Amino acid sequence: MTNAPELRTRRSRWPDLSPPDSESLIRIYEESFPPAERNPVSRFQSADLEFWLARDESDETTGFCAVGHLPKCAYLQYLAVSRPMRDRGIGAALLGRLAADLSRDGCRGIVLEIEDAASTDDPHTAGRRLRFYERWGATPLTDLSGYYIPDRVDPEAAVPMMLLWRPRTVDATPPSGDTLRRMLRDLYMFEYAEFAPAGYLPRILAGVTS
Repeated sequence: MTNAPELRTRRSRWPDLSPPDSESLIRIYEESFPPAERNPVSRFQSADLEFWLARDESDETTGFCAVGHLPKCAYLQYLAVSRPMRDRGIGAALLGRLAADLSRDGCRGIVLEIEDAASTDDPHTAGRRLRFYERWGATPLTDLSGYYIPDRVDPEAAVPMMLLWRPRTVDATPPSGDTLRRMLRDLYMFEYAEFAPAGYLPRILAGVTS
């Protein structure tokens, strides 16, 4: 990994983005995620999302993370870096800024989803992604099995995922039992309620093993 270029970040809502920033964000987003995992671009225009943008020395947007705020935690919806700028520490720098900011907000932790390496066609990339988040301090929630999200192209299809948790403090206990169930309900209402098929939420809740 090469050293990260000089990096500046900007926290913003969609209406406050300049046209070049919104165009760069959409381009990075569409090149980084498969259709099954991509929300409509119109979802980004919702008031319940905020963005951290990474800017290089030329003031170009080179990466972003999209974040939603649940009642007790934050939801890292997407993190992406433009292809030419990957492996330079930009994603890790964005995660560091995000975690520092949320600690000031009194958030208990950050939840995120990644592809399950055991169920993907590219386990190498999925494993590499897991190790990246683990270096940040996120770990899989082991009290949850069979987690998946609805395919955004065909909601009746399932995309197997892992749910990771990055606590606010290193000694914090990860959510389990009823706390985990409440978080799953909150995540469902925030992200999936509008298009998930009937029965999706009960099936996810049934995977809580504690």
